[in-house]
Amino acid sequence: GKLKVKQVGTKTEQGKYSSKFALTELLVCGECKTPYRRCTWTVKGKKKIVWRCINRLDYGKKYCHESPTVEESVLHEAIMNAISRTAKENAELLKTFLIADAEAYREILSLIADARSNGFSLKDISDRIEPYSARAASIKADIVARDPDEHGIRKVLNLGHTFAHAIEKLSAGAWSHGNAVAVGIVLAAELSEKVLDTEKALAENIRKDFIAAGLPVECPYSLPEMADAMAKDKKAGGGQVAFILLKRPGEVEIVPLDVARVCE
Repeated sequence: GKLKVKQVGTKTEQGKYSSKFALTELLVCGECKTPYRRCTWTVKGKKKIVWRCINRLDYGKKYCHESPTVEESVLHEAIMNAISRTAKENAELLKTFLIADAEAYREILSLIADARSNGFSLKDISDRIEPYSARAASIKADIVARDPDEHGIRKVLNLGHTFAHAIEKLSAGAWSHGNAVAVGIVLAAELSEKVLDTEKALAENIRKDFIAAGLPVECPYSLPEMADAMAKDKKAGGGQVAFILLKRPGEVEIVPLDVARVCE
């Protein structure tokens, strides 16, 4: 017979939709705990894609009284906003720990990978990340307090930012700051291997770490394409740019370099 109330372990006719749409069985009614189904509504001759509780669709208000109808366009926008926000937060945490706390860097990577593979709720993820967010805020506050005018050590907080600002400028804002910083850190690691005595396979390891964390690692522009934007970066001075480079997770150096050398 038809589904009435979804029970744990019960196979429902929702299964026949499972392979068609990415959100199927990920959206669940807050009232009756039944999955949502993708539907096409026609209103005044115009078609609209919406998601509705299966119980509400099949039985009206008999089993489910208050479940909302969600427009797919609104749902997609909310998901993209959440992805963008999460990417920014993850990139900022990883950046801070790469600068000053190698142990926390490894721990937060493990947490993010665990959350991505096990499908924690947003609340679970938030609760687990909160101690690391507090730790990162403490690290940044300490660095800022030691150099309030950004004449020295405070510059290390700009790890990846010179590359990131160039990406953001060339993309006319199409790239979010968090994603641009993630790629910028990978580029900074690659540059570090050319300039410093770094940990073995530093850039490749960071690339793998960021991929596991769901962050982008491929730059959409070549370094020569980014040269003008990098040369105009706010951290430029004396014809050089203060690049923040990594020797290993938890250890960085401020290295003034000509942009031309960076692009070689």
